[in-house]
Amino acid sequence: MLNFVAWLRLPPFGFGAAVKSTPTATTRHRSWTRFVVPVGWMLAIYIASDQPRLPSPPGVPHVDKIAHFCAYGLLATLWVRALAVRWPLGRAALFAWIVTAAYGATDEFHQAYVPGRSLELADWLADSSGAATAVLLFTVWPAWRALLEHPLVRRRGASSSTETAAAAAARDSHS
Repeated sequence: MLNFVAWLRLPPFGFGAAVKSTPTATTRHRSWTRFVVPVGWMLAIYIASDQPRLPSPPGVPHVDKIAHFCAYGLLATLWVRALAVRWPLGRAALFAWIVTAAYGATDEFHQAYVPGRSLELADWLADSSGAATAVLLFTVWPAWRALLEHPLVRRRGASSSTETAAAAAARDSHS
């Protein structure tokens, strides 16, 4: 089983050496697992675009364009986070935008064959601009990137600095 898992490790896509050589919380996972979330989101987009009609709130103009902008912005962010583990941030951002814009184009083409849906250039422009905005924010705004990289749930066994200080103080008092 171990050899099979080792065999599944995917190299970076041939765009150069890995950026981070020391294992971090993000790179400890098998290399292919970081692609599960963006591919899963692509699947969710496909399932949503395969529906003849999606519910939308009444009275909100261009709500479909806002939804396209946000959905593809999230997809681009997921891709850049997955790729930046092994690639330089700029290269990961460019590739994430290209993948997301291309997927948006194929999604629009797919919608042309779904009853009740149509191919719209404006939707693809919303897809691409959402992806570009998200990638740009992730690339040039370190505070935004740090917020996105901050873990939502602390892992078992991990402690904060105050807990560590309290444990050290308790240990010192017993010695």
